[in-house]
Amino acid sequence: GTLTAGSGELPDGYPEDDVPVIDGEVAVGIETDGGWSVTIKSGQSSADALDEAVSKLESAGFSQEDGGGILGPTSAALTRNGYSVLLSVTDLDGDAAVVYFVSAD
Repeated sequence: GTLTAGSGELPDGYPEDDVPVIDGEVAVGIETDGGWSVTIKSGQSSADALDEAVSKLESAGFSQEDGGGILGPTSAALTRNGYSVLLSVTDLDGDAAVVYFVSAD
């Protein structure tokens, strides 16, 4: 896989058209066998950042999974034919950051 940190770019091969991300600065992007991990600094509150991330994915045809908040109240799991996404919001240098764990099914 490849790792990009601080480049402001999504990792190689990230399915941007199929798995949209929130607006913000790409802080870290990792491409692995069968998936990607992307951290985006949003400048919003944790709750607003999670709401925006979920809304963008639902607009792209994703559905939330029951019990998807396995990582706590600022997390969600969504699926769509071909992709599974686990979202987690964390603090990164004082800003809310959304971490996308994306796997291709």
